[in-house]
Amino acid sequence: LGSSWYYVWPLVVAFFMLVPIAIVFLATLSLTVAIANQSSLLTAALLSPVIYLLCGFGLCLVLILCKWIVIGEQKPHTIAKLWSSYYCRTNYVRLLQFFCIPLFLDFIAGSALYNMLFRFLGANIGKGAIILSTDVTDHDLLRVGDGAVIEERAIIHPMWYMDERLKTDIVTISGDSILRENCVVLGGGKATEGREYPCSALIMT
Repeated sequence: LGSSWYYVWPLVVAFFMLVPIAIVFLATLSLTVAIANQSSLLTAALLSPVIYLLCGFGLCLVLILCKWIVIGEQKPHTIAKLWSSYYCRTNYVRLLQFFCIPLFLDFIAGSALYNMLFRFLGANIGKGAIILSTDVTDHDLLRVGDGAVIEERAIIHPMWYMDERLKTDIVTISGDSILRENCVVLGGGKATEGREYPCSALIMT
């Protein structure tokens, strides 16, 4: 892509990221107004937690659909140029995911629902795994074993940048391993089974 795309890309991302999110919020607002009109504001207020959950599920659905439509299945050992189509598509989905973090993902992190979302995004999550971090991307390339724990603020990035290229590889968090806060795992990194990694540890090939 030409250098002019460097300036246009942020505007394109903002538009296509905000449109699906705006649709979810407008649908949620319409539902709230409809409930208030049919019954009362008190009823709408009492049902607000349910409405919020519906909105959150809508955001998750948007994220899942965008991931599979825009990127498709991500493969290990992919190499692409910066500002290539693949680069732009993956970063669009990443930005959409990060936008959803304070809106909903922060509230479900560590739950079975969060693990289910990861599976829908393509990750292989074992039984009893606990994922508290929201800084996890490129889910097709993530393998988490049974009973593994990924604490808050741990960073799992199967995609990394080197020599003006982006590269991908599988990240494996073996069973019963523990990643403490601020651990960083890059593509090709593997956490040994049953091992506890201290804060700020770096795992890579």
